[in-house]
Amino acid sequence: MRLLPILLFVAVAVVLLLPLLRRMRLPARSAPRALPDELVKDPVCQTYIVKSRAVRRTDAGQVRYFCSEQCARLDARGGGGRARMTHRHPDPWRDADAQTNLEQMAAGLESRGRTPAHARLRRRFLRFVPVRAGDRVLEVGCGTGVVVRDLVTLVGRRGKVVGVDSSRLLLDRARRLCREAAGRARLALRVGDGARLPFAARRFDAALAITVILHVADPLRVVREMARVTRSGGHVGVQDQDFGVVAVTHPDRELTDRIMHGVAAHIYLEPHSGRRLPGLLRSAGLEGVRLLTDVYQDTTLEPWTKTFLERRAERAVSFGIVNEMTAARWLDGFTEVVAQGAFVLTLNYYGAVGTKPG
Repeated sequence: MRLLPILLFVAVAVVLLLPLLRRMRLPARSAPRALPDELVKDPVCQTYIVKSRAVRRTDAGQVRYFCSEQCARLDARGGGGRARMTHRHPDPWRDADAQTNLEQMAAGLESRGRTPAHARLRRRFLRFVPVRAGDRVLEVGCGTGVVVRDLVTLVGRRGKVVGVDSSRLLLDRARRLCREAAGRARLALRVGDGARLPFAARRFDAALAITVILHVADPLRVVREMARVTRSGGHVGVQDQDFGVVAVTHPDRELTDRIMHGVAAHIYLEPHSGRRLPGLLRSAGLEGVRLLTDVYQDTTLEPWTKTFLERRAERAVSFGIVNEMTAARWLDGFTEVVAQGAFVLTLNYYGAVGTKPG
């Protein structure tokens, strides 16, 4: 009988305490940060970089942040070379070997190349050209050899792939990364300027420039050189992004447009390069010009996309488009979007192919 009062007491206690317990529930765990939200200025080259990607050095208790190991070393030597680096072209790919963060740039090429959406649109374009077994193919602006490795697979042992780039340092990396590919086809990598290609006329079945034309000073001259070294009936193919067609989910649309379009206008002579490629090929005298439109799509914030957005924020501050606080707020705005599963970024790619007349 003594059990009944105890049970009755417990039941009453539960009824009375349940509302209080509900109010005392632990707060929901905060969403993970999608992007770092603090930018720091490199004292050597005067550029801004997201803090988590910066090289950190401590001197006499003072913490300093640098965009690269090279800038950190220059600072340790007393800042030598600072004046030399403050008047570079805003597009770092115009002179890659002069950049202090070339290691990061090279890693970015490889990261982009591994992204499934990029690999898909790149390989679809190579089929569109088309590149066939046994072809002799030239790639202008081969960088670290991402496309070269795809071309080796397509041309096979009967074909030949030649990659040229104006950057000796990028070619050094390409040679290391392409060692395995070199065993599957004839492959040559050499220093060369796309506006003055070091080859005889009509040497190749196809000449390609993928995500390169956007960065060159004279696109028509480069395409004419590509046509010169291509045989009659061969193909000249160019593929580029178009920074006039970038869509990204963000709570502040006006600020996003200001950063994305403003940075592109500062860096590139023609931010809308992609849509102009068919006209460029026709101006170079090529015939039967065809166009393939494709889209880079990311809904999960791939590593390459994350770095792309961080770099846009860094450059927006460096170019005076926004201040550091606004850039940090813009990056932070992606946090909730990603946490909700609502993130979308798309970027149009245009690939144009023309045939060299006989």
